[in-house]
This record gives sequence, structure tokens and C-alpha cells, in this order.
Amino acid sequence: MGDRLEFYAMGEGFTWETQDQERDIENVQVVWEKGLSFICNKKYRLVLLDEINVALQLGYLDVNTVLKGLSQKLNCPLLMLY
Repeated sequence: MGDRLEFYAMGEGFTWETQDQERDIENVQVVWEKGLSFICNKKYRLVLLDEINVALQLGYLDVNTVLKGLSQKLNCPLLMLY
């Protein structure tokens, strides 16, 4: 999308009736690590993590892991968790 906007659709989406919860959890971990790499990269002025609330609510991502990652938010002026 040009040099001003990057968009990444990651994972397989979430469903309330998962077919493979273990795979879903593994995918969430990969997506979180990618998101964290954006948060820690000073190239990005805005990072939006859409649907992270679903991963947290389902227990696919640990809240303490997210809080620890967010404490590294030294280079990202604006971070949105949705």
C-alpha cells in the first residue's frame, strides 16, 4: 500500500467453534510476535492490533505476555488494541 501504510492480514481468523484449538493458539503466538516486532520498530508511528481482544478473551494469548510486550513500546508513538 505504498511507503506510508503497510497492512498485514494474519492468522486464519477466529471462530467460536474452532476445528483445531492448538493450531489457533500457535497462530496467535506467531501473530503476536509479528505485532510486537512492529511495536518495537521505530519505523512505525502507528500500530493497530485488530482482534487482539478476542485472542485474550479466549485465552489464546496471555495477558501478562501482552503487558510485558507493551512495556517495550518505546518507539511506537501510537498503539491501538482493538
